[in-house]
Amino acid sequence: PHTVKGIINLSHWNLKNSVSLEGNWIFYPNQLIHSEKNKHNSKINLYVPKQWKRKNKKNYHYGTYQITIKIPEVKKKLGLRLFRINTAYRLFINNKFIKEVGKVSSNQDIAKPQFFFQVIGFEPPSKSNKIQITLEVSNYHHPKGGIVDPIIFGYYENLKNQRLKNISFDIIVFGIGMIVFLLNFIFFIIRKKYKFLPYFAIYSLLISIRAITFSEIFITQIIPDLSWVFHRKLIILTVIMAQPVFLSFFKEIFFNHFNQKIKEIALISGLTGSILVLFLPFKISFFILILFEILSLSIILYIIFRLFALTFKKNRSALFFLITTLFLFGAGLNDFLYGNKIIKNSFFLTHIFLIILIISNTIYLSVKLSKTLASIKSKKTSISSQKEEFINSFDFTEREKEILRLLLKGLITKEIAENLNIKTRTIEKHIYNIYKKMKINSRLELIAKFHLFLENNC
Repeated sequence: PHTVKGIINLSHWNLKNSVSLEGNWIFYPNQLIHSEKNKHNSKINLYVPKQWKRKNKKNYHYGTYQITIKIPEVKKKLGLRLFRINTAYRLFINNKFIKEVGKVSSNQDIAKPQFFFQVIGFEPPSKSNKIQITLEVSNYHHPKGGIVDPIIFGYYENLKNQRLKNISFDIIVFGIGMIVFLLNFIFFIIRKKYKFLPYFAIYSLLISIRAITFSEIFITQIIPDLSWVFHRKLIILTVIMAQPVFLSFFKEIFFNHFNQKIKEIALISGLTGSILVLFLPFKISFFILILFEILSLSIILYIIFRLFALTFKKNRSALFFLITTLFLFGAGLNDFLYGNKIIKNSFFLTHIFLIILIISNTIYLSVKLSKTLASIKSKKTSISSQKEEFINSFDFTEREKEILRLLLKGLITKEIAENLNIKTRTIEKHIYNIYKKMKINSRLELIAKFHLFLENNC
């Protein structure tokens, strides 16, 4: 079903299947027909969802959308699922005021922007099979005004359950991202030589923030009065910083195969852009975002190019990261095209592939770290066995062997005496005999002789 001249006919439609109210709505430009007494009633057909623009490509600042829905006879509670409506709206159903998000006004000084995705429930009309939906909208804060996303109509319970499922997924993404963030930072504190860990931790944190500020915008459920400007800037910051941090992660994984200068330029650009977004007005921040979307695309393409080159050199790690990065790139491209209404029959995929990326990369890094630790343990075992071989190459008594083991561990004479519960003078006599049998005169010569033995046996 499609909306034509402000009417959509659902009289033969099974409302178990929710409907997108896309099509040509009636639009009253620069009029708030329920709120203002002076009605001009000049109206046009305006496609929804789409950014509103005049023929001279200038935005309207306020106006009223209207649609009439013809419905079958139903007894269940009906509902509307509302997404992005930039940047404030007032909802009426059959001329009855239902909800206001932000502050709608024809006066810029009074108007207040706000984002709040929600499902609105209402009872079906008892004396009619028609529902009139009226939305007064004002926008002075965002370059794209009007109804930006489709409005979904159907049974209230179905719409609510779908929203709860989406919120649940967002919370899962947030939770996993935060756990990975904390684990990577803790592990980095323990093993500081793994410099890729803090970058992966920060990337996971950015994903967590994006999960609750994008999609169903769960953060507004926690903080209903969250500043619209702060919320929008928070989303922009996650975009600006994500790819420079992602690139830095790969630079530390494949140290000699990614250019250090490109990493530094990306990080400096990301930090500079973040500072500008924080302190400049939002309308400027929006255009900064466009520049960084281009930069992000360049960074992703550079990462893919380098991973392809490493894959051709039969680097298995590069192949693994190449596959996950390609999926992420595809999801990001889909979301960009879908978000800008270039493609319609899709949905936002980035969150799904981001969670796959986090989990797969965490598994990969866990395997890599466990192999590294196993290698260290193996080397320690090897050195331990070579130490015994070195000791047994001389004609020592059991007591002398025991003392020599402690000498090679770095213990001083007093510590050896305490360890073996023997007088210091007795230990000194044993050390003298050890040196004599080895034809050396000091501990330095003992260490040098042991290292020479290790080198000859490698």
